[in-house]
Amino acid sequence: MSEPQMAASPKLMHSLAPERRTHVRMASNLDVTCQLAQPVSGAGWAGKVRDISRAGIGLLSTRRIRPGVHLTVDLRDGADAVLRTVQVHVIHSTAANVDGTEYWLLGCVFHTVLSEEELQTLL
Repeated sequence: MSEPQMAASPKLMHSLAPERRTHVRMASNLDVTCQLAQPVSGAGWAGKVRDISRAGIGLLSTRRIRPGVHLTVDLRDGADAVLRTVQVHVIHSTAANVDGTEYWLLGCVFHTVLSEEELQTLL
């Protein structure tokens, strides 16, 4: 008799996948304003930083952005002041539900890797 097959949850499957990142991501709660690197028209849109490392950033966005797109991202503090503007390349875009609100989780890499000091100013 074969053993019963259990469906692995997406969270469990993710935890079993090999880690490909070369830099550790740190949790963050910075606000962001995103805009297409080559804007078509109009202003950007608001979002949140989920995590950040020297090489990349996880963004919670209300807009779906396809992998391969380049964005300009203003990282903002609690007083809405711009701490830094970065250029990113979207690697993946996944639907996410955070506290009952639908977002897109955008996994992005920076065009230019941050120094350790630059990262520390954002944490």
